[in-house]
Amino acid sequence: MKKIVISLAAALATTGSALAGGLNTNTNANAAYLRFFAQDANITLTSLYANPAGSAFLSKGWHFGIHDQIATQHRNITTQFPLFAYNQSQGWVDANGAHTYEGKAFAPLIPSIDFSYNSGKKWSINAHLGVVGGGGACEYLDGIGSFESMYSAMFMQNASAVAGKLNSAVQSVAGINPDYQYSGYSINSYMKGSNFAFGLQVGATYKITDNLAVFAGVRGVYATATYNGYVQDATLHYTTKYASDQSAAGQAIYAGLRQAGVDTYAQNAGADLSMNCDQTGYGVTPLLGIHWTINKHWNVAAKYEFKTKIRMKNTTRMNNYTKQMALSNPVLGQFADGAKVADDMPGYLAVGTQYSPIDNVRIGLGYHWIQETKATKYNDKQNLIDNDTHEVLASVEWRCHKYITVSGGWQKTIYGVSNPGMNDISFNCSSNSMGLGVRIHPSKLFNIDLGYMHTFYQDRTVTTPTAAGNKIDTYSRKNDVVGIGLNFAW
Repeated sequence: MKKIVISLAAALATTGSALAGGLNTNTNANAAYLRFFAQDANITLTSLYANPAGSAFLSKGWHFGIHDQIATQHRNITTQFPLFAYNQSQGWVDANGAHTYEGKAFAPLIPSIDFSYNSGKKWSINAHLGVVGGGGACEYLDGIGSFESMYSAMFMQNASAVAGKLNSAVQSVAGINPDYQYSGYSINSYMKGSNFAFGLQVGATYKITDNLAVFAGVRGVYATATYNGYVQDATLHYTTKYASDQSAAGQAIYAGLRQAGVDTYAQNAGADLSMNCDQTGYGVTPLLGIHWTINKHWNVAAKYEFKTKIRMKNTTRMNNYTKQMALSNPVLGQFADGAKVADDMPGYLAVGTQYSPIDNVRIGLGYHWIQETKATKYNDKQNLIDNDTHEVLASVEWRCHKYITVSGGWQKTIYGVSNPGMNDISFNCSSNSMGLGVRIHPSKLFNIDLGYMHTFYQDRTVTTPTAAGNKIDTYSRKNDVVGIGLNFAW
């Protein structure tokens, strides 16, 4: 049992840290992004995160914006494993021996604030506050497949030995050897993880010429994460072999066992696993940017965010048995109380261009290179990423009326996570996103952004050989985000 609990605890550690240190750079900085993805060469207040150098070309004076996004997400894993057939929960597995673990997340508040002051001459100052990274929050009410597959394998491995002990114990009391056979198991499992990185970005722009500006700034990052999980009430169930013996002698023995109340037996499988871990960390990100307004039709821009070193400090509550395991297991040890865990945010290069064929139409293109393979993680988990993340973006908007601008966009995200890097909690499937929305202009000093984004993920299947047969995990995701923002200038 101890070996299985250590392995299970290691799985909890792996999935938890992957959620904190997975591909966690957020580019959807506000509601304006949802309706126009390719912000990388925009000259608007709402592009401070994507193109801070562009703030040099805002109108003279003060600019302020406040936005919120509301996100819903489903992260489901369908796990097929031969031993799941022994789970005694009714309807637990389908005809293929598979069960779907449903992860649900809802974030009603993803706020951001933008501020800029333009002197009207050579320089401007600005700031952006928002959620710059993180995997969000996700809850699995049935736990996850890695937990259950380990326990079901342990149950099968120990079934005969436990049956022998039960037979001897019952025979000494009832006077009859029940000859128990393993009939299944029951388990109570749960997992929830959340991770957010909040960033306050401040910086300044300077116009080298009337058309060329540069930006330098810094972002302070506060990262927080929580991981709560348990496996409890793990129980093996046994039924006497005489239950299926149709002979007269067999049925007579079965009747005697039923009368004695020992025709079935349940045996607790051992110690529970329980852990609650809170993590906090801090980091500093240097930022550089450049924007070139070629003419009234063309803009080009680039931004680079340096790697952010973050060490997450643990505040952990474990039950005594789990705490004992953490002393000897290096993987579970990353959640030990007081430990510091590497969880860097990656470097990030964004380049973009914008073209206006006529005054009321803008077309944007962008490219993002997020350098995941260089961001240090606990136990060098960045080595489980084969390639960096790459994104391409395209958007168009049309000011169709004095008071209304309509827009839409497309974004392709390609992840480079290897099969071993995929796990129950943190999995990243390449995707295509579509966004649309409007900007309403009640006056020159005030406008409203309304946006919506839906992401179409590509399901991914990973097969892991085990002694009990192949464990096949199919990962799928879907999410929707809506946002509203208020922007002011004076």
